[in-house]
Amino acid sequence: MPPAQAQPSPWWISRGAALVVASGVFLICLFINAGLAWVAVAAVVLMEGAVALLIMLAGGLLGCAILRWMFGEKTAEIPLLLRWSTGIALGLGTFSLAVLGIGLAGEFNRPHAIALLAVASAAGGIGLVHGKTNAIEQSIDQRIKVWLNQPAGWGWLWVAVMPALAIAVLGATLPPGILWGDEPHWYDVMEYHLQVPREWYEAGRMMPLHHNVFSYFPFNVEMLYWLAMTLRGGPWAGMYAAQFLHLGMMIITVMGVAGAAGEWGGSAAKNSAGALVAATPWLTLLAPVAYNEGGLLLYGGLAVIWGLRQLRTGNFRLRTMALAGVMAGLASGVKLTAVPMVFVALGVAMLLVEIIGRWKRTSIVGYLIYFLAGGVVFSPWLIRNLAWTGNPVFPEAMQLLGRSHFTPEQVERWNHAHAATANQLTIGAKLSAGWNQIIIDRRYGGVLWLAAAVAAVVGWRNRSTWLLLILGGGIAFVWLFFTHLQSRFFVLGIPIAGLLAAMTRGKWAHRLMGGAAVVAAIIGWITLQTKLDPYLQRGVLVAVGLEDYRLMIPSQQVVDILDGKDDLALVGDAAAFRYPIPMTRLHYRTVFDVPPDGDAVHAWLKGQPTHPSRPLWLLIDPPELERFTRTYQHIPPVPEWVRQHGEPFVVNVKALP
Repeated sequence: MPPAQAQPSPWWISRGAALVVASGVFLICLFINAGLAWVAVAAVVLMEGAVALLIMLAGGLLGCAILRWMFGEKTAEIPLLLRWSTGIALGLGTFSLAVLGIGLAGEFNRPHAIALLAVASAAGGIGLVHGKTNAIEQSIDQRIKVWLNQPAGWGWLWVAVMPALAIAVLGATLPPGILWGDEPHWYDVMEYHLQVPREWYEAGRMMPLHHNVFSYFPFNVEMLYWLAMTLRGGPWAGMYAAQFLHLGMMIITVMGVAGAAGEWGGSAAKNSAGALVAATPWLTLLAPVAYNEGGLLLYGGLAVIWGLRQLRTGNFRLRTMALAGVMAGLASGVKLTAVPMVFVALGVAMLLVEIIGRWKRTSIVGYLIYFLAGGVVFSPWLIRNLAWTGNPVFPEAMQLLGRSHFTPEQVERWNHAHAATANQLTIGAKLSAGWNQIIIDRRYGGVLWLAAAVAAVVGWRNRSTWLLLILGGGIAFVWLFFTHLQSRFFVLGIPIAGLLAAMTRGKWAHRLMGGAAVVAAIIGWITLQTKLDPYLQRGVLVAVGLEDYRLMIPSQQVVDILDGKDDLALVGDAAAFRYPIPMTRLHYRTVFDVPPDGDAVHAWLKGQPTHPSRPLWLLIDPPELERFTRTYQHIPPVPEWVRQHGEPFVVNVKALP
């Protein structure tokens, strides 16, 4: 039977009113920052956002069908926000692995991309029809009306995070290579997050790129970028959809945290925890940039949430463990650091909580299923690298599992660049880095850790609190001793802190967490606006929607080369995505792929597959070459004739000394 109708609330306190106010604040902030460029901004949002939304909706339909297959009628008991965030994550993960398989087979093209979405949508639609529940059978219009007329209550907190969402959406309309200048730096996007999918798109298949070591990384998020490029008909046509996909992953992460928090803490916990996470500046800074942290937070956060559910619920425990493992495996397929931070740490944390609490609900079979499910989902990337290099995690663990085509000097260069600096090796120095990079870093919102600490003290009797604290400690241990101590590498702590905040009980505790969310939103908005304003003052919004990077290249000589038929080689520059010419004419390598012998120019050119009948021009960047020699080990010296140039310059290869 349909639920009883709730009495309509006065319109000014209803959810409908809160939705109108939140939408108004979002649009006002967006249009104020966009200024005269608001028409171009709106056009990019509507067109490219629609492509990203289409991919996520198709994934959501497929993923929700998978959930119904796993949990049957009990699926309706999963909170709506958590159900859809999990479904979308499952669908997107399926798309990533499908693109990986088709790409390795050398068959990925536009018809296959369209067919992938069509089959997923059809399968999800069929599952939706056959999986009807009483709640679904109720009139959708009626359910929406009832929902809108109910009091908004704690839902008003979402108004506070709308300025941050507006900045993220505005940032996603700018071409890659502009935001943010520091962490997150745009260079990685141009070097591999978008560049590697661009090369595979042009080739129509996935293959190892010996000039770009990052092509050996697991790429669950970048596979979605490749999918977007293929649907849109080109790398630069699809780059905005890629950015909106990354933004969408951040939004779905917040949905998942809010849905899980609401299940055990009600409306107050749902809205305060979700708003606290959404207000954290790191999410907004990362969201519009085509990085992969969106996937890490989405899959990693959901792995934690489903790990919590297996401790809290009594039904389908083994299936819940399997789902947690799948999410942990998908997170590992986004970044290798997720293997110790999520996959291993979560499994260990769950086991410790059950041992400490003498809770014998889950047998060893449950943990075997968890690790087996995660391993199966993660294994395609390991198998790919094993076939390519003999080392399943190349370029990591090269000294133990093999270095493939790398020289010993390149191995040392890689390891040195991805370890703590010489002055950060002591325990005191590492803790100091943690204090500066995590605890007091404004990109974590100012009050996030304080709110989590208060919630942990208040809810210390809760086994879920134990799990989150043990997991957070494991992530901190990995960050301190196995990373190069950058603030961004601890972002997995954000959803964990939000979930901790949801463990509070009582009116005053809820008010405290709601107040923390508002304070975090205010601090976050000031932090974000301060970072955005210099870009607005430089007039970067004239580049909104730009798809031709020729207009952003200051050298007319380089533009002439791009428009002609000659080859171009980048020396000291790996941001190849900014040069829109076929990869048959463009040659580059990352600093880690540079051989250690010769001088810098000839080392960058060594082994490049240039065409013998086409002229080859070199774009040499002396300042970058000098920086590389100071920063990285075993970089060949910069010739004196190059040092005489203070800025990047172009020279024909035949004119080299």
